[in-house]
Amino acid sequence: MIVLLILAVVTLAYLFYAIVKPEKF
Repeated sequence: MIVLLILAVVTLAYLFYAIVKPEKF
């Protein structure tokens, strides 16, 4: 369960980064 939680957090962080810096995406 912990692994899934970490994976979800990483995914959200990646999507947030992609939205904030689309030129790097």
